[in-house]
Amino acid sequence: MSTLARLAPLPPCPTGEPLVFSLRCSTSPDTGTWTRHDVELRADWTLSTPHDLPAERVAAAFGGYLTCLHVVDVVVPAVRTALQLHGRRVVPRLRRAARGTWKADGKAARRCCSPAATAQEAAAHLRSVEHAASHDGADRWLTEALLARVLAAHAGSTALTMDEQQHACMTRCVHGEQGPRALWDAGLHPEIVSTVHAEVVGADGPALPEALYLGVVSRRPNLAWIADTVAAARAAVGEPADRDDTPWLAEWLAWTQTPLDRKERHVRAGWVAAGIPRSWIEELSRAGYRPDDAVAIARETGRSVSGVADMLLLWVRAGCRPTADDLLDLFASGVPPWYEPSRGAITRLRTNLGDVAERYTTTELGLMLALEGTAPAAEHVIRNQAAPPRTLLGRHRAAMVAHEAAREECA
Repeated sequence: MSTLARLAPLPPCPTGEPLVFSLRCSTSPDTGTWTRHDVELRADWTLSTPHDLPAERVAAAFGGYLTCLHVVDVVVPAVRTALQLHGRRVVPRLRRAARGTWKADGKAARRCCSPAATAQEAAAHLRSVEHAASHDGADRWLTEALLARVLAAHAGSTALTMDEQQHACMTRCVHGEQGPRALWDAGLHPEIVSTVHAEVVGADGPALPEALYLGVVSRRPNLAWIADTVAAARAAVGEPADRDDTPWLAEWLAWTQTPLDRKERHVRAGWVAAGIPRSWIEELSRAGYRPDDAVAIARETGRSVSGVADMLLLWVRAGCRPTADDLLDLFASGVPPWYEPSRGAITRLRTNLGDVAERYTTTELGLMLALEGTAPAAEHVIRNQAAPPRTLLGRHRAAMVAHEAAREECA
């Protein structure tokens, strides 16, 4: 995502000058025999050494070892990544884990990472020597020494701290007195916070909760989708809208974007406009339901959209995902619209069918159970009918339509 792209990377030395230091170099990682010589870490993070490194790589391919080669290939990349995290030049890869804890995500996750109570603690670990030294088996002592040298070189600059102007920017964008510091400790640069804020609510928009920015880091939602959905939701209730609700609506969206939302960006706004509880919306969206589905069923059954949403949730929680047409066929076959599917009954039906059940989805078994009323009756029909449940529903509906037409002719 463009808003979470890297900022300009920090060089080893803030002045751009090469960083020269003395290195103990050995031809064995286990021997006490070594020599000391100077190396030069340039602004582009290349390391100049007195060795013929191409020749040393050939030797390494045959089992040889050289400290400088290990530093070039492993230690320097580890320290470079650590420095960018210290300077908030890259966004830490974090995710919300079980029980509200936080962990490193993706390629950032290593054996040293364990669940942390807060995003700030997890981000601090990613900046630690312990984490840097876990990069491709980097030598702990060499990594710690080089990182300390690089951090010391930046100690007199503002690259690793938040200045007054940046803090003011954070204060304008983040709700709450502790928010700016908390986001800095979580690894977010003020420029990134400002960019996220501008994309979600505009540069002049209200301050947003700390949790929204953490949601953006953890879930990587589409920020344009959040902005469009907030705007559509505000327009749906008419102007003037309550601006105080905007930050919390945006926060909820940052944490709950679903695959359906990514595919059809207007769906969430339609659900919000329908006025049903947000927890329902998230469940229905994850199950692939659109507000048009609820409207179509409501129109045919006379139930409210909220009532239909509640009914759809019962099917979802029973492990089923019937389409709107499936349910309309079911109701046209005589099943009442307030029917409640049972996960336990569906499980019993699958168990009783044995290998036969493998040909049917849980949704199909749920529909057949609703159509026949009991697990034994549904089992009997499935074992004696070649047609799948949806075809049977279609036949039931066709029969009902024909029956109603006959009644009208007689009348």
